[in-house]
Amino acid sequence: MQPEGYCECECGGKTEIATRTDASCGWVKGKPKRFIFNHHRRKRASSYYTEQDLGYTSPCWVWTGTTRDGYGRIGRDGRLWNAHVWYYVQVHGPVPDGLEVDHLCHQNCVGGSTCPHRACVNPDHLEAVPKIVNNRRGVKSRPQKTHCKHGHEFTPENTIRRADGTRKCRVCQNRMMLAYYYRRKADQK
Repeated sequence: MQPEGYCECECGGKTEIATRTDASCGWVKGKPKRFIFNHHRRKRASSYYTEQDLGYTSPCWVWTGTTRDGYGRIGRDGRLWNAHVWYYVQVHGPVPDGLEVDHLCHQNCVGGSTCPHRACVNPDHLEAVPKIVNNRRGVKSRPQKTHCKHGHEFTPENTIRRADGTRKCRVCQNRMMLAYYYRRKADQK
């Protein structure tokens, strides 16, 4: 239940003061209205998720509304949000500049767009972190591939480690650089 004076659709907006009493609308003269105009038709934000135990310390709130790449989507405040970011903002305030919202509950997830933790909107499972930390956590949650997309095995001698934690095949990198060298050489003639 929203505090008095705030829209009951959970959008976070302040409602007007009723200028007259109208029982059909639930208005009482001099008291805040229950909804911003036309928000009574919206579903409450809490009706878009179901609580599920996915192995984290507390249940995940798994998004049941519209998704994109496994992340929930919600239209609020005149814009389209990733649902987990919107829930984070409602509880913790704006995401600080240079940070993005990361799921803490995806620790044992196999990753990818089918990961149910991507759809978690529980604000207690969310943390604002720098992009590089979010990337590293995501890489750690995915199973390690044994070969690159061209079939070369990832061995210590054949692996280039990037700063964000991802790996690159040394053989493929060398072939790409050699092709670039010969293209440049041909362009100079």
